[in-house]
Amino acid sequence: MGMLYGNTLHTHKGFSNLQEGIGFFKQKLLRCGVILYGFRITLQSILQSGPEVLIIAVFMMTTTSLLGWFVGTKILKLDEKVTLLLTSGCSVCGVTAVLSTEQVVEAERHQTTMSVATVVIFGTLSMTLYPILYQYLPFDAWQMGLYTGSTIHELAGVISAGNEMGIDVTSVAVITKLTRVMLLGPYLFAMSIFVALRGAREKKNKI
Repeated sequence: MGMLYGNTLHTHKGFSNLQEGIGFFKQKLLRCGVILYGFRITLQSILQSGPEVLIIAVFMMTTTSLLGWFVGTKILKLDEKVTLLLTSGCSVCGVTAVLSTEQVVEAERHQTTMSVATVVIFGTLSMTLYPILYQYLPFDAWQMGLYTGSTIHELAGVISAGNEMGIDVTSVAVITKLTRVMLLGPYLFAMSIFVALRGAREKKNKI
């Protein structure tokens, strides 16, 4: 529906008044949804799944961000704002993280759109491929749930892939994924510091 609107109806005068509503959904309701999902997880539920859930979630988010930034800016020569948008989407919670990071890095709309499309494509591929790979990987249900929740971008993708592999996989995967979602706030705070330090360094170099 979004692709249809973005490529056709948004240019029609009769639909121009939808822009304000779309902005409200993207900026307000989307963030409220993330907060409400975070209420579903408690420290007790994380500890019941094992401390490995929190440790692996933090480790994955940190390494993905650092490696993604290095590969994106140093090897692929991507714009730094695009790189930060992509790494946030891959590290935390897909499209929601990209849209939340948009204001932190002051990205242009086309940069955000490209990042969202990239995250959605690879998230969809992961959601489809994981149930197939599960048949060949030497993982039990707990390990596969941990891997699924730690690596698939979107919560909906985690649930969909987990349901294809069984309820035992899904329960661990959802807790792991919600742990990542819970860490979105600290992640954005850390990124804002990084962006501020980078900006100050660039300003100093120009002087």
